[in-house]
Amino acid sequence: MLFLDALGLAVFTVVGTQKAMALGFSDPIAIMTGIMTGVVGGVMRDVLVGEVPLVFRKEIYATASFIGASIFLTLEELGLSVEYSVFISIILILSIRVWAIMHKIELPVFISYKESTQNVNKMTSSNSSPDKRDSKIKNDKLG
Repeated sequence: MLFLDALGLAVFTVVGTQKAMALGFSDPIAIMTGIMTGVVGGVMRDVLVGEVPLVFRKEIYATASFIGASIFLTLEELGLSVEYSVFISIILILSIRVWAIMHKIELPVFISYKESTQNVNKMTSSNSSPDKRDSKIKNDKLG
């Protein structure tokens, strides 16, 4: 199922980028249009099924779409024919996505500052004396 999703991501990214270029949008807008066209289809599918969309997980998803749309624009600017540009870009996006799926390559997850300070507070409060902990609890309830 993920491999078919990768194919859909690749095709719709390139089609969206190509359509934005045909309408005369600038290169960054064309790239963003391609990314949105490719990614939103998968988001809608996952929402309708009741799953967390792949783009909101650690998956290499929008990154592959960005690289493919950028390569498509670059190949077009270099004068390569549209057919070759489309084919190369689709294969590139599909390859990146399949490689990430098969080798379980994921994007890094960042821990928010708020979570880390709460963990530090828990650790320091457990090391303090019982009287201090009780006063902290009373202050939290009052304030």
